[in-house]
Amino acid sequence: MSKNKWQGLCETKHTVNSFSHTFVNSGDYKIGIIVQNACGVEKATSIYFKVHDIPVVNITPGDTTICSGASVNLTASGAKNYTWSTAKTGEMITVNPTATTTYTVVGTNSKGCSNTTSTASALVTVQNNTPPVASIEISPTPNFCVGQTVTFTNTSVNSAAVTVFQ
Repeated sequence: MSKNKWQGLCETKHTVNSFSHTFVNSGDYKIGIIVQNACGVEKATSIYFKVHDIPVVNITPGDTTICSGASVNLTASGAKNYTWSTAKTGEMITVNPTATTTYTVVGTNSKGCSNTTSTASALVTVQNNTPPVASIEISPTPNFCVGQTVTFTNTSVNSAAVTVFQ
């Protein structure tokens, strides 16, 4: 009966024909095997290999807010090739969502490593773009006299900012 003994990967030894290992660090590694036949004759060999880093991908502008009907360019960086959650590929995509949407991208580096477990994401918040209606209320009445205090109230609808004119 033949025996196998694997060596390497922190000196973990296995006596099986194959085994799996998940690498958590990049770097140069060596794996070796010593095989033995039924008569006790042994042979050994080893190979060197490199484990590459996964890319760290970012999206700019990142989380952003747009008005409904508008679009925004999202640009990925940190890898060679990109696949977006929209199924589009490439470094930059233009999106014009009708509702608040999170976009994600997977980047692949030149060694074929992808960031599938830590995708980059950007939240695009869509704000209502209903045109404002400007309106002013005067109190107590539209007719007033010198010396009387008059209150002006902004009763506009769909406005985020107020500009006062005199």
